[in-house]
Amino acid sequence: RDVIRFYNEHLKPLVDLGVTILIVDHQSRTQEGQNYQKKGAFGSVYKENLARSVLQIERVHEDREAGTLRVRVRHRKSNFGPRLEPFDVTITFGGGKITTKAEAIEEAEKASEESLSSRDRVLAAVKDAPLTVKELVESTGLSTGTVRNKLSELVPSTLDTAELDGRTKVYGYPAAIKNLSSSSPHSRKNDDDDRSAKQPEPASFRAKSGEPSKTVADYQADNLAEFFEDPPAWFRKQAASCAEQGSPERLVKPLLCSTSYALFGTAPLWLNSLPLIVASRIGVGITEAAIMSLHYLDRRLRLRAEA
Repeated sequence: RDVIRFYNEHLKPLVDLGVTILIVDHQSRTQEGQNYQKKGAFGSVYKENLARSVLQIERVHEDREAGTLRVRVRHRKSNFGPRLEPFDVTITFGGGKITTKAEAIEEAEKASEESLSSRDRVLAAVKDAPLTVKELVESTGLSTGTVRNKLSELVPSTLDTAELDGRTKVYGYPAAIKNLSSSSPHSRKNDDDDRSAKQPEPASFRAKSGEPSKTVADYQADNLAEFFEDPPAWFRKQAASCAEQGSPERLVKPLLCSTSYALFGTAPLWLNSLPLIVASRIGVGITEAAIMSLHYLDRRLRLRAEA
């Protein structure tokens, strides 16, 4: 209310006269884990809501010996026109005067600028070299889903893809992808998106010298075989207890649920199709519900037996 009253009583009369008003405010101190770009003017949100244009200024670099200060200017809001792209301003103090010089920022630095669109940030990230989805997420700060959505819009109209070693997919401009493909004998051109319906080969792991490489499924089978060949003490004790009570299903059902949970939980490691990955997440949820239900029923049976 105080901000609105101050605006109506002191600023609006000047605005009605056609006077341009410049208000300088400050942000709260950035705490650990906070993002400077997400912070706004300290206090009421109406400070920015009532403004027609909002600029955020952040100190980037200071050289006290040279007497220079470089700040980044972000155009966060504009009611009467398009927003400007972020840029740097170098302020020089010396010779009895203060001078300023606007400078464009590097394309790679634009990738993390939240005042730009997600599309522009992805394009800025791959300006110098092709990147994987994980690298794009790290350089842009966008979520994995947002990055994948933007890549599906940009491929193949603007960007291209290639696969390294048959399984690591990178995204970049066509010229960079072409150079990468020609320089790497193991790369393979692929215009499909990560969510393509084509099922890739399961991810393989490096085996010992002289042994064939194993897939995730192979390791799962090996682990299960080793488990049953030499069960841990808790499993043998539980199995003996169930056998004495004449109810082996109390052991088999939870074991099947745990095995299903392990299979569904590691599915994203060897699936590269988004629908199948989503289906595996649903399988994890169903298996968790089954485990909890079995635990509840087992507890009820124990209480009934004790009574």
